[in-house]
Amino acid sequence: MRQKKKANSLIALIGQIVLYALLFGGGLALSLYGGLVLFQLYLISDTVEVPDLLNQDLTRALNRAVELGLYLEVLRVDQDPFSPPSAILEQKPEPGSLVKKGQKIKVVINGTAVAGGTSSETSSTVQSAVVPEVKDIPLEEARRILSEEGFRVGNVSSVSHEQVPRDWVISQNPPAGSTLPQGETVHLLVSKGASETPVSSSILVPDLVGLKLEEAERLLRGEGLMVGEVREEVVPGRIPGIVVSQNPPPQTTVSPGEKVNLLVAQRVEDLKEVRLRFVLPETKDPITVRVEVEDELGKRTAYEEKHPGGETVELFTPTKGKGRVVIYLNNYYYWEKELD
Repeated sequence: MRQKKKANSLIALIGQIVLYALLFGGGLALSLYGGLVLFQLYLISDTVEVPDLLNQDLTRALNRAVELGLYLEVLRVDQDPFSPPSAILEQKPEPGSLVKKGQKIKVVINGTAVAGGTSSETSSTVQSAVVPEVKDIPLEEARRILSEEGFRVGNVSSVSHEQVPRDWVISQNPPAGSTLPQGETVHLLVSKGASETPVSSSILVPDLVGLKLEEAERLLRGEGLMVGEVREEVVPGRIPGIVVSQNPPPQTTVSPGEKVNLLVAQRVEDLKEVRLRFVLPETKDPITVRVEVEDELGKRTAYEEKHPGGETVELFTPTKGKGRVVIYLNNYYYWEKELD
């Protein structure tokens, strides 16, 4: 239901953008936002919203992720005495992010043990011992070592892990080297082995044009691709930081891990906006309005769209330094302005 509402909202937004383009000649607005909106609408059926797993215990978080077609990967175990044991302390991607089904949510869990436990047995006669290292060994061997050193095995949680073999210890709490009274518990996090996420042999490169650089990088990582060379160029009329071209192009089939090179619009210093306002001749047929700019940034077509006859056209075009702006109607010279 939530995805259906989002799809309806996106469709409404597309309609507004198209209407804006028709009324105000917003070709630039379409180029900047249209590609992003349409691409998000295309992805909506295969994406899910990342749930908020913060402060949930590991078991509940795992179940919630599986329900949505996602996977959990533990990055590390931290010590937070103010949070419950095995609670999720951090997660990436952030809650509310839209991701592909099958993507991993990387989490940091709390390894702090519950205070108390065997405190009734602890007294001045109980000897202390150093907690041994039991990471990166089989669970049964870890149990034996802890027992020989006078400690008990507490909670044993399991998560998928790409590198650690099944039934081997990923981490422990308290960590090795801690001094505790003998008889205290040591909690273990154990690997369930590699996740069963299907690995695709090929990936379609997404359309990144019109996205902010940060958004494009995040989308590439989510698709299993890498960001290649990021080059900046002055592109008049484009918002700085927006992707204007990519290689390989959209919908190209590539292997997982392939690099995608990006061209990003660079900020232009001393850029001015020239306001152009004029009334078109009364005609039955639409008139093609073209604006040519020649300045310190070079010669370029700043605008080209069709308008009804008799319409008042108002444009803002970015320029730099001296030069001129020339307006053509149906490819015939109409008017020009010198740039100081």
